Amino acid sequence: MASQVVCGLVFRLLLPVCLAAACLFRYNGFSFVYLIYLLLIPLFPEPTTTTMQGHTGCLVKSLCFTGMAFLLLHIIYQVTIHSLLAGDNIEPNFNCSTWEKSVRQLGLESVRGADAGNGIRVFMPDIGVFVAGLVTWLLCLSLEEKPQVKDESQQHDVECESDSQEKKEEEVEKEEGEKEEEVELEEDDLMFEEDFETGGDGDGEMTGDELEEGGDGQEGDREVEEESTKMKFLRQIAAMASKVKEIIGNLITTAGKVVVTILLGLTGIMLPSLTSAVYFFTFLGLCTWWSFCRTFHPLIFSCLCVLMAIFSAGHLVTLYLYQFQFFQELIPPGDSYASLFGISSVVQTDCSHTWMFRVNPALSWHHYVNPIMLLLLYYTLATLIRLWLQDPTDTQLHTAIEEEWDNIPQATINKQPDQRQVKEMCHAA
Repeated sequence: MASQVVCGLVFRLLLPVCLAAACLFRYNGFSFVYLIYLLLIPLFPEPTTTTMQGHTGCLVKSLCFTGMAFLLLHIIYQVTIHSLLAGDNIEPNFNCSTWEKSVRQLGLESVRGADAGNGIRVFMPDIGVFVAGLVTWLLCLSLEEKPQVKDESQQHDVECESDSQEKKEEEVEKEEGEKEEEVELEEDDLMFEEDFETGGDGDGEMTGDELEEGGDGQEGDREVEEESTKMKFLRQIAAMASKVKEIIGNLITTAGKVVVTILLGLTGIMLPSLTSAVYFFTFLGLCTWWSFCRTFHPLIFSCLCVLMAIFSAGHLVTLYLYQFQFFQELIPPGDSYASLFGISSVVQTDCSHTWMFRVNPALSWHHYVNPIMLLLLYYTLATLIRLWLQDPTDTQLHTAIEEEWDNIPQATINKQPDQRQVKEMCHAA
């Protein structure tokens, strides 16, 4: 249980944070692949013994191998560039050339002349994603090994049950022998008491050995107690983590409509544009419909959530791709179409120092908060969709009961049954 909770927290918390950092501090094709992984994680179920043998296990393994492959490609590219420069096969000022621009936007950036901070920024996303994926994979491997241990223990139990009948017959014979031994022990105790009164020396030596054995036993008990306290502490942490996880899950399932509505409103007003108008008008439509004391059919609301999740994911992908130099040259940041659709350039490219991370100083705080709100909205919608797909029966039953209860007139609810009806119900029961 503890390992499963830890593996779930790593999958839901550590991996998204590492992928978001990899997408935030570097904008190229490699980080775009990490963005796709970031958008896929909330749609996959948590790692368990069954899911690790299916799609979730394939996702974690592919993420681990992708980070390792990108890191190896970076190292090979740096070695190739330095060897070509040493042999004078390329010009020293190759920045922003046609081949360099294509390779750099693909994900391979040269760190020649870069400082330590920017050099780490180029390599660290791949290292972080590889380490996070490897840790998640190794933690989840323990979940796959546990059922094998359980199967072995079950086989051992079957073998023990087969031998239990033979042991029962032996126990019956032992009981008869024990009765005879008890009589002999009583006679030995009487002899021991007589020897103790005479003060034999042999007894003192036995008591010394017994004391040494008792001391060793106390040390072993202390070690067992220390191990038990550690296990208790780990179990308490796992229990607290599971409770927090249950609270968050219940909050999302019970108050999911309210949370989605609030996030739609906040995302719609954060950066006014045509794309943000979709979120804002959806927010107004939901609030207007609920203000008339009307409810949505579960199928309609789930379809709305799916559409909003697809739209927000496409919005995030468009914002990220616009940070590439190619798209900024195609549509300049000050263009009217870019401002009309709410697409802003968070970073800028300097051809003299392509390795430098330059933030656009002309942007305000809401330009930076807008992508965060989009990601939060998408994760909430994707989590709701995943929960509905995993357990659709309970959700539909709960919503159906709520709708039927809302359709019952208040007078019928407040009406008390007659005594004759109560008697008839009792006789029928």
